[in-house]
Amino acid sequence: MKATEVLVSQHVFLNTMLEEMGRAARTLETLAEIASFARLAETLARDHGRAEESFLFAPLDNVLVEKGQLSQLCFDHRESVGFLRQAQEPRQVEEARGLLLAGMARLREHFRDEEGVVIPLAEESLPPQLLEKLGDAWMGR
Repeated sequence: MKATEVLVSQHVFLNTMLEEMGRAARTLETLAEIASFARLAETLARDHGRAEESFLFAPLDNVLVEKGQLSQLCFDHRESVGFLRQAQEPRQVEEARGLLLAGMARLREHFRDEEGVVIPLAEESLPPQLLEKLGDAWMGR
């Protein structure tokens, strides 16, 4: 499986998780429940971000920098995780819920942006054999 296909399959999974979590988050009543959801979303986002940075962003580093995309993609990761971290801090339930939902929405937007930028760049810039090798490594981790 090519790394670009792994990226899309992870995005499908993560989008499904985030949508379900978002629906459930609207009914959460305590800060502890919201913080638990935020920790789970943060863990998923952080793990996914590390993998895609290793197996796609790093091999595309020069192309992404040249097109001015690398810093934006990394900023998007930090911004999403930031919302999710803030949702875990003591505050009012509605504010924490809003931060949780904002972080999850920002992740879904980020996934769409990646699919519009990273996948086309990878497919045109990297040889198919390298995409397969990177995908195999990603799946094996």
